[in-house]
Amino acid sequence: MSAKNDAFIRINAVCPICQREATHRYVKSKMFTPTEVEDDRFVRKYRVEVPAFQNLRPEYYHVWHCPHCHFCDEKEIFRGEDDAGGKLEILREKLLVDSRRPDSLITRLGTTIDMQAEFVTWSSTLAAHIVAVYIQGLLTPHMRQNGRLARLYLRCAWLYREKNDPEISGGRVAPEPELQQVLDELKSEWPDGPVDEERSIRKAIEYFKLDLDTAGRGDRIRQEISIMFLLVSLYLRLDEKRAAMGYVRAIFQQATQRRHSSQRALDGAGRRSNISSQQIERLKTLVQWLNNTIERTVALSDRLTELIFADEYPRAREIVLSMDNPTPEGILERLRSEGFYEGTSRRVSQLFKKKLLETELEHLDEAEATAEAEAQQQQSRGFFKRILNMLKEGSQS
Repeated sequence: MSAKNDAFIRINAVCPICQREATHRYVKSKMFTPTEVEDDRFVRKYRVEVPAFQNLRPEYYHVWHCPHCHFCDEKEIFRGEDDAGGKLEILREKLLVDSRRPDSLITRLGTTIDMQAEFVTWSSTLAAHIVAVYIQGLLTPHMRQNGRLARLYLRCAWLYREKNDPEISGGRVAPEPELQQVLDELKSEWPDGPVDEERSIRKAIEYFKLDLDTAGRGDRIRQEISIMFLLVSLYLRLDEKRAAMGYVRAIFQQATQRRHSSQRALDGAGRRSNISSQQIERLKTLVQWLNNTIERTVALSDRLTELIFADEYPRAREIVLSMDNPTPEGILERLRSEGFYEGTSRRVSQLFKKKLLETELEHLDEAEATAEAEAQQQQSRGFFKRILNMLKEGSQS
């Protein structure tokens, strides 16, 4: 195949651990255009320029594997563009011992990896990602690269999701027998390891939250908000809507505060001689981005409020209907004490006022719309009645 039609860029790189050379590959990004991406950045579908690579998944080549010592990590580490936060020497000491032990996790998983195959398999990819996670976990908690671990756990979650999705090319295959045996052993040996999608997501959340502790330092508002949006998506994957709502509120608060300070700086820029036109343009771009972010969080908050209400309404209604002589204020107090979401408590109290509390959830929107229309009609009739009374009083005087 000509270089023009080849999907790969091949590089000979020296392993930063064992110092031996091997050939590695990564995919030419221009040949694969994402066309369907989920909220947590998982690409479901690509448009592929060369038909021969229609079933190739670029994600399979993200983590590189040393065939000699089974070290696995992102390509930047192998290419010397990232020194793993200065921790490579510490990792080297641990890995050179582990890679010589036939019963070590690195050896057991590493021997199932074949990154030299014409098309890397799902099993090899998952094994490489699990090894990369394990290696990062060898560092003590305060030395770990939280962002790197979060990304690796998230990629493991994507791989598990892909395996069972009939619409994703490259997936839909069972783990190869050698890998399946190791995965079965890992479930007891490493209970919080990336052994299924849910546990991978929970660990990704843990490390993204830790990464937030450093992402907010300095002028990194975009990165911080990007991580929080990702956390919203991951919590929704776990059906933990209230945890997701907590981050929606945090995004709104931080974006609003930053927009206020940025707009104030922009308004005062014309009176300052030490600010360049480029700085002004950057401020304008930031303010616009923050405006869009705030609009997005408002829409997301409304959607989450509806989802939480749908979950809580049946039990909240049951509690209220069992109360003796309920009042709107009493309903609010009771539901709050029971731990219901504030939006649910307030809406149920309003439904009680409108005498709609016996309405089933699936008919609630229609009932509320009807009640609102009737209320507006009554208000209009009352208004016209007052006008007629005024006209009558005027004619009699």
